[in-house]
This record gives sequence, structure tokens and C-alpha cells, in this order.
Amino acid sequence: MREFKIWPWSVCCVLIALIALVLLGSSYFKIEDKHEGFDYADSITTEPTAPMVEHVYLILVDGLRADTFDKMPFTKSLADQGSFGIFTVPAPTFSRPAYTRIITGACSSINGISSNNQEKKLFAPTLFDLAEGEGLKAGLSAYRWYYDLLYGPPYRTGEEDENRLIRDRVPLKYGYFYDDFGGDYDDEEIFARGIEALAEDNPNFLLVHSMDVDEMGHRHGGISPEYLDAALLNDRCIKEFVSQIPAPEESVIIITGDHGHIDSGGHGGLEREAVEIKVAFYGKGVAPGELPDGYTQLDLAPTIAAMLGLPFTSYMEGRIVAEAFDWPAETMAQKAALLGETQRPLLQELGERFNAEPTDNDDGRALERLARTVNRRWIALRGALALVFLLAAFLCVRRLLRKRLYAGEDVAERKGHLYISLAATVLSLAVYSATLYLYGFGYSYSYINQMSDLGRVPLAGLTAFAVFLAVLLLGRVNLRGFVAAGTCLLGATVLIATAAGILQGGVKFLLPQVTFYMIYMLTLAQLVVYGLLCAITGVIMAPAERRRRKTAVGG
Repeated sequence: MREFKIWPWSVCCVLIALIALVLLGSSYFKIEDKHEGFDYADSITTEPTAPMVEHVYLILVDGLRADTFDKMPFTKSLADQGSFGIFTVPAPTFSRPAYTRIITGACSSINGISSNNQEKKLFAPTLFDLAEGEGLKAGLSAYRWYYDLLYGPPYRTGEEDENRLIRDRVPLKYGYFYDDFGGDYDDEEIFARGIEALAEDNPNFLLVHSMDVDEMGHRHGGISPEYLDAALLNDRCIKEFVSQIPAPEESVIIITGDHGHIDSGGHGGLEREAVEIKVAFYGKGVAPGELPDGYTQLDLAPTIAAMLGLPFTSYMEGRIVAEAFDWPAETMAQKAALLGETQRPLLQELGERFNAEPTDNDDGRALERLARTVNRRWIALRGALALVFLLAAFLCVRRLLRKRLYAGEDVAERKGHLYISLAATVLSLAVYSATLYLYGFGYSYSYINQMSDLGRVPLAGLTAFAVFLAVLLLGRVNLRGFVAAGTCLLGATVLIATAAGILQGGVKFLLPQVTFYMIYMLTLAQLVVYGLLCAITGVIMAPAERRRRKTAVGG
């Protein structure tokens, strides 16, 4: 009888598992590399335009939901007297990417910041850089992540407060940075520092960024009394700040959040509560009324640049919020045309790079449409890889079913092993997902509200793996069954990775990025581990199975 060697098939499964890990890892590591190759040295290609106001004050209340905005009496009164609307936050709805989008106007695929963990200096010019370049004064009172973005880490190099307060350091005339080393945030202190900047320098562009609303959202939820109390405290602080503005007749105030919070607390996903923020404009030249739908967070930077007469940059993806102002139509048309002209080189560069023809940019969304085209191609490529993988897995399993591992095993029994392996895979995934949902998790990063929540994820994985093994053992699956089970698990890995990319949608150039779906990432990691364990089990069991086969043949 021809000897059947099981170990080559186990080795094949191990190799397939490693390929799956590489595919999974590439979806993450390319986030770090996707910005390389863009030439930002020539990104400022236009001359400044005539300024419409002398001062712009941007008040950023971290984590402020759109519906909570309307519960802040003074803030809502400014919105009602001025211009207001619901803006969309592009994915991912994390803080550091949002900060970057606000001060650059570039989406995460272009500016290179796609997560909260990327502590690095921006190589793309910011509104602060543009203001300093035109001789205007810029200042901020904001969280320390802004220090990383403007100057690069480390924020602090010792026990002292050497970088908390800086003056006359390019590009800031005045800068106050706070951290959470003490475990809490003092929003009153943050606004007091903003008022100090008004009194000392009165910057042409000043950003004041508070944090406690976001913290209360994470701790207690987006509809909790604690969250509302923090918002009301900010409302009082905003009222005091506005009362201290030296020249309100020459100023515009913008109030908004960087993202929202789901009811249970958390953000990062695509839920409406996390994606929708309210933006209000109040001051000189602001036309009262509600803004039309369709504006995004990316529109803030070019709008602020237009107000202050700053040059536009080619990476500014958005458009000017024209309906917010009563500027002359000729002036508005001139600025919009100049912005479109500035954006064209980057669109052309990306079109050539990805072999996709960019469309007209009249609505400021040409880059978004170009990204969708590239995204569809990326998903098609990943889908083709998944089909090749499944075909290879099918051929492997078919080969296994044609062999006799030991005497007395018939075709029905061999097929039964495969069916049991499939059932174990499906059931374990169902148990895993159900357990996570019982813990309050969903298929979105927003449900990972605190890092401590991740401690419960291994329990869900262990529970699912126990079910997986129980099904295999109750079905008396032999060595071939473990190998088949590993193949099934790894096949499910690739399918889920592809599904994650398709479900995410979005407008990024490199997809699928399953890391934005935290539970997807954890599920994929679990499946890869299962597959590796099954393949390794096959290798370990191979000698015993060979001895059993020889004994059966000899008997």
C-alpha cells in the first residue's frame, strides 16, 4: 500500500497561515507607509488672497455629539445667531486623525495619520505653518498630541513642564499643551490659557481644545449625566472666552467637535453618533442660517484659510463653506477657483500613480471619488487572492479525502471529518461573536471604549476555541480532520478579511484596512491562531498516526 505522508499537508497549512498573517499585517503596516512619495515641498502653489477677517478662533470640544451641542445654552445661541450645520467626520473617527484633518484639510490617506498611536511630526503644512508664513500670529491651548503633530515627539523629556508653555517658537506665537499624566483634565484651565493668549498676543488664528467631554463619554457614555455636565461646563467656559475677545467686530468664532460618541461611550467606527458633528460659525461676515448637507470635517481648513487670506495647499481635499458667509459672489468664486486650481496637481499625481482618471472637482470631492475607484480595484485584487486561496484549499482537502490514513476508514467517514470541521468552524465563530456582543462589543472600533475592555476579548476567544475543540472531539475527528479544520479556519480568515474591506467602504486609497474594525481584527487573529494550532497538532500527531497505520496493516 502506498504510504500517505500527512506532514507535508500540515506544513502546507502552516505556510497558508503565514500567508494569511502577511495579508493581515499588510493591511496595517501600509497605513504607516501610504503617505510616502508625496512631494509636499511644492504643495503651497498659490499666493495668499485678500483676508476677509483679522482673527479666527476655533474652539474644539473633543468628543462633542451633535445633539449635545444643542443642549449647551450659550453655544447654541451663537449657532442660532450665526451659521450652523451638521458636518461628517471621515473615517476613522479617532482623535489624532481628526486633529490632523482639521489643521491640514488632508484625509488620513494623504496626511499619514490614521490612528491615535502614531506619534510623529506632520510633514504636511498646517494652518499654523501657513499663518506663520504670511506673518500672522498663531496660537493654541490644546492637548499634547498637537505638540507631536507640530514639533514631533517627545512632548516632555523629563519631570518638569518644559514644553507645556512655549512662546515665539515657529509656527506658534503662543502655545499651551496639557496632558493626562494626572488622570484628569481641567477644561477651565485650558480656556483660561486661551484667554491668556488673547490678552498677550491676540493671535490671528487661535485653537482652543478641551478634553473632559470626551473623557466623560469614555467613562460614562455619550448620553450620561456626567457627559452632559462636562458639556455644560464647556459652555460656560466658551461664554467667558467669547466675552474676552479683544476685537469681536473683526473676528469669526468656530465651535465644533472632532467626533461624537455612541450612547455607551466610544468612537472610531462609522455610527451616526460618532460620525456627525455640529459646526457653528459666528462673527464678522457670517450669514445667519442653517448650512446644507454635504460638508465634512475636511472643509474646515480651506474655509479658515480663505477667511484669513492664507494660501491654499494642494493636499486640501475639501471646499470652502461658502453658504456660511455673506461675502461678495465674485470674491467667493475667485477663492473657490484658486482652491480648485491648487488641488489639481495632487489629483493628477494620484491619478497617474493609480492609473485612474480624476473627475472634475467643482464640489471639492474629486479626491474622494478617485479613492473610491482605487478602493474598488483594491477589493477586487483582494477578492481574487481569496478565490485563489480557496481553490488551493479545496484541492488540498480533496487530495486528503482521496487517501486512506488507516485501515477501515471509508469515504463517508473521511467526508464526515470535513463536515465536522466545517461545523466546528462556523459554530466557534458564532459563539465568539455572540460572546463579544454579550460583553457589549460590536463589529466596530467604537465599542472598544476603554483599553481595559480588551481584557474580556481573550475570554470570548477561549470560549469559542473550547466549543471548536469539543465539536472535533465529539465527532472523533482524526489527524486528517485537524488538518481539514485548519484549512477551513484559514479560508474563513481570508473571507472575513475581504468582507471587512467591502463593508468598510470609505474613501481610503489602501483598503481593506481591517484595523478600523477592531472586532474583525481580533476575529482574524483568533482564526489564524486556531489554524496554526490545528496545523501544528497535525504535525505532532503524524508519528502516532503512522505507527497506528503500520500496526493496522501488519495485523
